[in-house]
Amino acid sequence: MPSLRSSALAIVLLATAGLARAEGPTIEHSAIKCIVVGKYRKMPAKFAPPEVAQPRVYFRPEGIPSWYYVEMKPEAPLGHVGVLPKPTKKLVGQHIEYYVEAASKDFDTGRTPEYEPIVVAKDSDCSNDPVIALYSKQPPSAVFPSVPEGFAVGGGLAVGTTAAIVGGGVVAGGAAVLVAKGEDEPEPIPPPVTQPPVTSPPVTNPPVTQPPGSPADIACQADPRQGRAPLQVKFGAQASGGNGVFDYVWTFGDGDGSTQINPSHTYASPGVYEARVVATSGSLALPCSRTITVLASAFQLRANVAGSGTGTISGDGIACPGDCSEQYEPGASVTLTAAATGGSTFAGWSGDCSGTGPCQVTMSADRTVTATFNPPPTLFPLNVTLAGTGSGTVSGSGIACPGTCSQSYPPGTAVSLTAAPGASTFAGWGGDCAAAAGLTCNLLMNGPRNVTATFNAPLTFRLTLTVVGQAGGAGRVNVNPSVFQNCSSAPPPGNVCTADYSPGEPIVLTAFTATGFFSGYSGDCAGTNPVCNLIMSQDRNVGALFDQLTQPPAGTASISSAFDVAGARGQMMFNGVMLPAPEPGLMALAVTPAAGENRLEAQIVAAGKPGTWRFDLSGVPPLERGSLRVLSGEVVSVGPDSVAFRVSGRTGERIGVAFTAR
Repeated sequence: MPSLRSSALAIVLLATAGLARAEGPTIEHSAIKCIVVGKYRKMPAKFAPPEVAQPRVYFRPEGIPSWYYVEMKPEAPLGHVGVLPKPTKKLVGQHIEYYVEAASKDFDTGRTPEYEPIVVAKDSDCSNDPVIALYSKQPPSAVFPSVPEGFAVGGGLAVGTTAAIVGGGVVAGGAAVLVAKGEDEPEPIPPPVTQPPVTSPPVTNPPVTQPPGSPADIACQADPRQGRAPLQVKFGAQASGGNGVFDYVWTFGDGDGSTQINPSHTYASPGVYEARVVATSGSLALPCSRTITVLASAFQLRANVAGSGTGTISGDGIACPGDCSEQYEPGASVTLTAAATGGSTFAGWSGDCSGTGPCQVTMSADRTVTATFNPPPTLFPLNVTLAGTGSGTVSGSGIACPGTCSQSYPPGTAVSLTAAPGASTFAGWGGDCAAAAGLTCNLLMNGPRNVTATFNAPLTFRLTLTVVGQAGGAGRVNVNPSVFQNCSSAPPPGNVCTADYSPGEPIVLTAFTATGFFSGYSGDCAGTNPVCNLIMSQDRNVGALFDQLTQPPAGTASISSAFDVAGARGQMMFNGVMLPAPEPGLMALAVTPAAGENRLEAQIVAAGKPGTWRFDLSGVPPLERGSLRVLSGEVVSVGPDSVAFRVSGRTGERIGVAFTAR
């Protein structure tokens, strides 16, 4: 069955950024999909105009009929922000309903639709939330009328002791607040002691007179709450409290109403309507409302394929033959493309489109378009294209490319093409020969054909060697075979030597110390062994470090850091003392171990790509054999005096080791 295509009108009505009713402020707010346990969630919104009265976030846990709210305060650049109390673990998996509401200076109310984020245990459970998580370190200053069950705030919050104005109703200082089910404003319960009222805008809702000690509540429903005109909606309401006998008065927002408990009403025109019911029992009046969104009727677009040739029509939900009709919003712009197949040619459009280009129609009424295709011509063209970094030829059946790379053939002609790579390598066929294996491609010319032959230059892999000498250390690395034989050290960032090799060629790297000592390799030769054997099955990168003119003085030691996390920045601490920031590749760190346990801890402070981070403690003379252990991090390898970690590169990632010194 054809799917319904959305127009700009539907997008405006149903977008995540909710729009308030026309007479109130416009509210820009991105719907929250998840709320994390134990965190104070910020709920930001921007109002137009920005000067609003009583900006609030109303919320309630799943299954709870009463609404609660927190006040919103200006916070640049977010606009206004309301902070929710933190949900506890008992709410995990449940939905929290909420909406944002504010009034203009003339006290016309605007509000967003209701949203239903789910409570999750941790941020990683909320991957479908497009809104950047914003949390507050401070709890809300107050929750009205009290903190609902399942939520908590630091230090607790007294229930029913805060004066509040809820949805236009007035509550005196010290009053409790009752919030009705549905979308209506909450109603106050008069306090036992008369106090001066809180100043509020004029109240247009029916007043609530609540008999002392008799709880009152109302729930209302609308099904469906959204659809196309004409839209029939079934309403229902149920009130409790008072003397138990209620009269119901419905207004549907389009000028019609009803006094039935469960009326049915049909909306004839598109728009956003607020359906409202007031249940009265004596002097008790309970309001409840639901928002109904009525979309415009859709228009039908039908596509037809005609002519003795073959072809397709596609675009904006149409894939004809097959799916040749679709419904669209009034005013929607639809673009269709005709494509000939099997050697046919596209003759042009008819109906609500003309010409041979893309068909563009505006859906202001039902539309019908026809694409006509003519049969294939007498001859079919074959075009050959050479590609790649190498050179070669393609020949056969009138083709000698480069040179003659195009030819035409009668329908049904069998054509055989042969690729000759010469000194290059043949990488394969493409286009209409993509399924061919080897140097030969056989084609049947029952339509136009396009063929690509790719030739590549001989393949080599590159070794990049960086040799660093620092703090008085110097040396060289012999590479056999290589064009440079020896690569000598240089101060940071070091001396870079390169050589190219055939795939699979073995090479040997040997480090020789001139002054100081060889600290080790990083990259594809990571380790402290001065001899490294490599197979050139891919590009290789190796770093070599020579460091320190003499061995560390008594009481000091050297720890080697091999930091291979591209683009990242890290930091290291030894026994709580900050060490120099790690540099890419190898670097030596002078430390003074304490007798007993010592801790070397590190973390990523600026994100980068995944890689490795290796610590070598062979330069710690007092290291007690077998005492090295991992504190945190994902271990790649561990030895008596070295540990290599796999690092994801995300900010805040921690690794660490501990060891005992004699």
